[in-house]
Order: sequence, then structure tokens, then C-alpha cells
Amino acid sequence: MISEQLARIHDSIFHKDPYYLGYLNPNWQKVILPFQGNFHKEDFLSIELMAQQSGDTYMLVTDYEAEPFHSELEKCPISLNAYYNSLAGAKGDLYIRIFGLSGQWGIVVTRDYVTLVGGEETIIRRFISSQGGIEKMKSRFLSECQGVWLENEVNEKLLREIGWLE
Repeated sequence: MISEQLARIHDSIFHKDPYYLGYLNPNWQKVILPFQGNFHKEDFLSIELMAQQSGDTYMLVTDYEAEPFHSELEKCPISLNAYYNSLAGAKGDLYIRIFGLSGQWGIVVTRDYVTLVGGEETIIRRFISSQGGIEKMKSRFLSECQGVWLENEVNEKLLREIGWLE
């Protein structure tokens, strides 16, 4: 059973609606990655650096469609192998939330070919820098997600919200 402390950290970061693509803190900076949680090594290295900056040595991974809510929360070291191991028993497509004990960052992985990374400004700046800059991230994302993904109204709204689409 998950501790109440971990559930409180989760609930301080993420919206209670499992399909809400965002965070409770409106001041958090957000960027997006393609690949629906199938992270490239470089992407996960950026996550590790972001977590280190916030003092986190563990991440918490949950399928936020699980019933009861939080029942599938798993605490594991911040590494790509640990991330995939935490999902080993999962069936089908998942809506996944990943966050650190610091409560300074969180990741939302959806079925819609997108991963949203959010956090306090200094934390996200570190993430962006490790990705080669915002223009490189934007170009990569838009080239990977051309076509159907960009034609969806909800997805266009997200891109506008983070400033990647005018």
C-alpha cells in the first residue's frame, strides 16, 4: 500500500482528473517530448539531470488510471532501466505519471504520442539545456509528430500553451 506522504506529493503536482494534461502549479514551465514514454537514452539522461538538480535520487512511477487511484505507485531509482522495470507488469497503453519526492517536477505520459515534462523554472531550464536548447526540442518534436497528431484541437492547444505553435 502506498504511503499517504507519497500520495500527497503526487496530489500536490498533478490534477485529480487523470486525463488533464498539465500541472496544478500554473507557474511551472512545460516542454514536450515525442514517443509516449518510450524514452531515448538522451531524454532519460535529461530527466536524471533534472532530478539531480532538485535533489531527487528516486522517482515515483504510477499508472494514473489504476483503481484505486495511486494503488500502482512504484518508487524506484532514477534510471531508464528502473523506469522500464516499473512498467514490466503493465498491460496495454498506460497513462503514466512520473515525479520526484521533492515535488519540484513531474512528467505526464499519454497515449497520444506525447510526454509532458513540467517543473519549476530552474529545473526545466536544466532539462532544456541538456536537450540542446528549446529550438532543437521544438524542431525534433514537430518533425516527429507531423500529421495527425498536430491536427488534433487539444494537441494544438497544448502546443500554443507552451509557445511552440502560433
